[in-house]
Amino acid sequence: MSYIYRPLFTRVRNRLPVWLCCAALLAACNTDLGFGRSGNADLAFLTVTPVTLEPSFDEDETDYTARVAQNVSTVTFNATTDSEKASMTLDGRALPNDTDRTVTLELGRNVIKLKVTAENESTKTYEFVITRLEETSDNAFLDVLQLQDASLDQIFSAGTFAYTSEVNYFVNSTRVTVVRSNELATAILNTQPQSPLVDRVPSEPVDLAEGADTVLAVEVTAGDGVTVNNYTVTVSRAARDDLDTLHYLKASNSDDGDNFGFALALDDSTLVVGAPAEQSNSENSEGNNGLENAGAAYVFANSGGLWAQAAYLKASPTIAAGDLFGYSLAVDGNTIAVGAPGTNSEAGRVYLYTFAAGDWDFDASVVASDAAPGQEFGHALSLSGDYLIVGAPGRSADSGAVYVFERDGNDWEQREILSLESGQVGARFGAALQFNVGQEDLEFIAGAPEEAGGAGAAYVYQQDDNDQWSQSAAVTAGNAEAGDNFGQAVAIRFDTLAVGAPGEDSDANEVDGDADNNNEQDSGAVYVFTRDGQNDAWGDEVYFKATEDSDMALGSAVALSSGMLAVGAPREDSDATGVNGDDEDSSETDAGAVYVFARANNDWTFEVYAKASNTDAGDVFGAALVFAGDNLVVGARGEDSDSEGVDSTPNEDAADAGAVYIVR
Repeated sequence: MSYIYRPLFTRVRNRLPVWLCCAALLAACNTDLGFGRSGNADLAFLTVTPVTLEPSFDEDETDYTARVAQNVSTVTFNATTDSEKASMTLDGRALPNDTDRTVTLELGRNVIKLKVTAENESTKTYEFVITRLEETSDNAFLDVLQLQDASLDQIFSAGTFAYTSEVNYFVNSTRVTVVRSNELATAILNTQPQSPLVDRVPSEPVDLAEGADTVLAVEVTAGDGVTVNNYTVTVSRAARDDLDTLHYLKASNSDDGDNFGFALALDDSTLVVGAPAEQSNSENSEGNNGLENAGAAYVFANSGGLWAQAAYLKASPTIAAGDLFGYSLAVDGNTIAVGAPGTNSEAGRVYLYTFAAGDWDFDASVVASDAAPGQEFGHALSLSGDYLIVGAPGRSADSGAVYVFERDGNDWEQREILSLESGQVGARFGAALQFNVGQEDLEFIAGAPEEAGGAGAAYVYQQDDNDQWSQSAAVTAGNAEAGDNFGQAVAIRFDTLAVGAPGEDSDANEVDGDADNNNEQDSGAVYVFTRDGQNDAWGDEVYFKATEDSDMALGSAVALSSGMLAVGAPREDSDATGVNGDDEDSSETDAGAVYVFARANNDWTFEVYAKASNTDAGDVFGAALVFAGDNLVVGARGEDSDSEGVDSTPNEDAADAGAVYIVR
C-alpha cells in the first residue's frame, strides 16, 4: 500500500504531525476501502408469515414471490443478519435482528424490500413481490389430513370433521400434514397458531401425552375470511406399561452361524433381515450349505398386525462364497437394496430388488466405477426415492468414500463419489449412512468412526439446486478421544441427528452425566444434535449413557423415531427379559440390550430398557436395530435357536443362527 501512502504524506507532512497523518490515512482507508471491515450482507434467517415464499428462503436468493387470499391484509417479517455487525431496513425503516415487523398489504401486487447493509457499507437487497388476490372463496375444506406415524380411524373425507387415532407408547410425537381444497384458504394447527400449515409440508412435531388423549385441531378459514371449518383428531397414546417384546422372528432355513439379524431395514409394513454368513448355494432356501459366508436376505410383510416371511433373496445371477450378501440393507417403498461388501475380493456390490405382481424380483446390481479389492463397497447403504448412497470405507487406504447413484428409468447411474476433503487415511468414511427421509430436500449423514485416531466424526451432506452434493456440516463429540469410534452408527430425522460412539469410556449414566472421565472402558455413548432453524447449524449436544456402567458398547446401533431415540448395547450382560426388567444381574455375558430415550418439551429422559424374550449369553441383542413408528425391531445375530418362522419356540440347537425381536 506504500504507493498510496507516500503521495498523501508528501502533500501534508509540512502541515500536520506524522502521527496525525497516519491516523487520518488509516481512517480514510477503512472508510473508503473497507479495510478490516466485514462485507457480509447476507441474511441468516427469515420468516414471512402467514405466506409461503417461492422459492424457499436461501441466503443467496434475493427475489421471492407469494400469493395470499383477499382476507390476508398484513404480513409479518422476522429476520436475522448473518453478521452481527450488519444492519437491516424494511422498506426504509430500521429492522433490528429477530424482531417482528408487520406490513400492510394492498389488493393486488405489493413490492417489499429488505435491505442489508454490511459493516463496510456494501449492501444486499432482498425483494418480495406479494400478491393479495382480489378474488375470494367460501371453500374451507381440506383434501388431505394425515398424521405422521399414526393412522386415522377412517378414510379421510372433506365433509367428515372428527377423527380418532390410537398409537402405542413409542409414538411420542406426531406431525400434521394437510392439503387445502382451495389455495385461498388458511389452515392453522391449534398447537402452532403462529405458523399456518403449508400444503404437503409436515408441521412441527406435536408431543403426545402418555396414556392419555391429545386433541389436534385444524381450523380452516376460507378466502372470504368468514367461512370456517374445524377438523379434529383425538390421538390416544398407550402407556409405557403396555410395551412388551411381542414377536420373535427366525429364518425359514435357520442354521448354525447364519447371523440372521446382522442387518435390518424397515419401511411401513416391509421388514428386511440380513444374514451375511448364511451358506446356501441356491435361490431356494432348501439349497445346501456349501458356500461359506455367501449370505441371504429375508423379507417379512405385516398384514393386519401379523408378520410372515414373504421372500428369500440371494445374490443374482451368481452366488459365491464370501459375498457377505445381506451385510447391509435398505428398503424404500417397492425397492430393496442389499449390500455385499465381500463380493469380488472385497471390492463389493449392491443388489436391487423391485416389488411387482406380489413378488420381489431382482432388478439390477451396481458396483463402484473405480472398483478395486479392499474397498468394501456396500458396507453401508441407504435409499430415498430414486437415490441410493453406498459406503465404501475401505477405499483409498481406508480413508473411505460414499457413492451416489440415481435411478433413471430402469437403470441406476453413478452420479458422484464423495470423500473427505482432508482425505485422512484410515478414517473409514462411509462406514455408516442414513438419508434424512423427513426432509423435503435431499440430505444424508455419513460416519467416519476411525478419523483422528479413532475419535471419529460424522458429516452431513445436502443436494443443491444443480443436483450436486456438498458437505453442509461436521459434528464431533464434545469429549472426543482416540478409540471412541464416534460415527460407528448414525441416524438423522428432520432436525435431529444421533451418533453412536461405542468405544467411549466414561462411567456416566443416562442423560448429560459426567463425560470427562475414562472409568469404564468401552461403555459407549450416544450424542444427539439439534439443528438451529435460524442458522442451519447443528448444536445443543446431548450426551446419552446407559442406566448402568459396564463395557456394553452402547451406541453400536442408533435409531430415531417420533420423538424417541433407541440405542443398542450388544455387550450388556444382564439376564433380564422383556421390557423394563431388572438389570442388576450380570450373569449373561454379551446378551445385549436396547435403551430408549424420549424427548418432551425439548428435554430427554430415559424411558425403556428392552431385552430379548429368551435372553442368553452371546446373543448380542441390539447390535442392529430399526425404529419406525410404533415398531422397535432388534437384531440378535448370536442367538442360538434352530427354530423357524414367526413366534416359534426357541431352543439352543444352532449356535449363532440369529434372531429378530419386535418390541411394541
